[in-house]
Amino acid sequence: MDTLSHKVPNGLPARFCFLKDVVPSIVSDLKYATNDNFLGRPAKGYNSNTVITTIDAALCLKEAQEKFMDIGYCIKVLDAYRPHTAVQDFWEWAHDKEDIKMKEFYYPKYDSKELLFSDGFIARFSKHSRGSAIDMTIVHKDTLEDIDMGAHFDFFSEESSTQTNLISDEARKNRELMVSIMEQCGFVNYHKEWWHFELVNEPYTIRPDHHFSAPIE
Repeated sequence: MDTLSHKVPNGLPARFCFLKDVVPSIVSDLKYATNDNFLGRPAKGYNSNTVITTIDAALCLKEAQEKFMDIGYCIKVLDAYRPHTAVQDFWEWAHDKEDIKMKEFYYPKYDSKELLFSDGFIARFSKHSRGSAIDMTIVHKDTLEDIDMGAHFDFFSEESSTQTNLISDEARKNRELMVSIMEQCGFVNYHKEWWHFELVNEPYTIRPDHHFSAPIE
């Protein structure tokens, strides 16, 4: 599959694709399309549980999925392309001091939500909006049950740092396995979040016009 033959999501450049068209076996569980996230509601721009990435990221994820499947696991995508409208939604949420309904589960150690940005857990301009960053975990191929990663997705605390000593040996080994395979396939892990990976050779830059806003349909 190349950039001329795949279906392009509405409102995005030709280098974007629907991940299912490239890797049908990947599990989609976009948390920001649900209430199961730090907002406690769907984020703006997430209108469906449809994973979108650049074709570059998709082809590398296809390679990673094959490696995971060979050893009994499967990739589950928690977030991928993120409309910049959602990033703006996060920023506005952080400045609403009254909305703390998800604090206990996602950011119990923070009294100011704005610190989640300065501490590097939420980005003002997200690499996700360029289509080549992925939030993920791995599940058992046959049962689709999550494996133990020691801390849940978007738990904003030191337990989520990939190399933390605050988790079990089993969880640490699972993180190391995931990072190892993803690195073999062209991604790099963000050290504060075990679930976050970025394509090393991403096709878009950090220019503001490369933070796309088309909704996920």
